[in-house]
Amino acid sequence: MSEKLFRCPIARPYSADADKLTPKIYSLVRKCDLAIKAETASKNKKQGVLKGIKEIGKLLQSKIDGKKVSHSLEGALVVFGADTSPFDVLSHIPKLAEEAGVAYVWVPSRKDLGIAAGSRRPTSVVLLEPRGDYAHSLAKCVRMTEKLAMQ
Repeated sequence: MSEKLFRCPIARPYSADADKLTPKIYSLVRKCDLAIKAETASKNKKQGVLKGIKEIGKLLQSKIDGKKVSHSLEGALVVFGADTSPFDVLSHIPKLAEEAGVAYVWVPSRKDLGIAAGSRRPTSVVLLEPRGDYAHSLAKCVRMTEKLAMQ
């Protein structure tokens, strides 16, 4: 990535501020996507990581309202693309994540986030749930993100 990307003013905690956190997050998103696709392949469902502003917003709001949610948000991580424009379309999601007790982090490129999530299109927001083999890696990234948020 040689070109300078736009960074929305609300992009904090920003993964590029920590040493090697951005590549770890992209790698984790890829692992999560592949694991979920392998898990759902036997059920003839074509799913991957949860992505999209509307989907994730509804899920977080349901958690806040105390409704039963189908996804485990304990130890989850929400990943945003910091070059999303206009950033107003997702500016409410970090607040929802805070209220739901879910960690979040911003990565520099939504294009790279989309590729890591197994999509051909740029993705503004992705939710990573702790499942299976990558749960330990996810917990480590969540701790690094929380430490970065304290700075």
